Amino acid sequence: MQQINFYRLLTKKSPYSVDAKHLRIILLGWVAFLMFIFIVQLLYFMIERLYLSHMEYTEKKITQNIQTLIQSSPKIKLTNQLNNTIAMYTKKINIQTALVQQVLTYQPQVTPFSPADYLNELSQAIVPNVWLTQISLLNHGSKVALQGLTLSTAQLMRFTSALQKQPHFNHKPFYNIGSVDTEKNQPLVFTLATQDEKHD
Repeated sequence: MQQINFYRLLTKKSPYSVDAKHLRIILLGWVAFLMFIFIVQLLYFMIERLYLSHMEYTEKKITQNIQTLIQSSPKIKLTNQLNNTIAMYTKKINIQTALVQQVLTYQPQVTPFSPADYLNELSQAIVPNVWLTQISLLNHGSKVALQGLTLSTAQLMRFTSALQKQPHFNHKPFYNIGSVDTEKNQPLVFTLATQDEKHD
């Protein structure tokens, strides 16, 4: 039976064992590596800041040069003036266009003029012993002038009253009603006329 001495096994050095000297060297190596990485990052940050500062300075310099060129060039000045003038007139045109559109939107509806409607209402209002010899519709019906014959002024008044009950004549009062005396038992010549309508 083989005997094993555990004490000798424990005190024997392992090929992977590390003493204090080797441990110090390893730690110093890691510290140096970390310092190297820190220095590299610091240099990168400083170079980046210098590059950005240089770019900002270059951009300001270019902007100043462009402004100086614009101020010293008469052609560029003229171009700017033309652009401002075009913008001003474009704004005015847009305002005027909007105003015209509003006016067109609120434009009142105009009823078309139809002489046949007037003639139809005249035929409905006619009474016996009244004859029309001339009909004048002026300014699209805003002024009406009638001439004719009648046997009596009473019949003429009946005709006038009936006519002013028609839709196209109810707002057209006859301001000129005249008749011409003729021989006895002969028809009277009359004239009926309205004033022009005033539109707002």
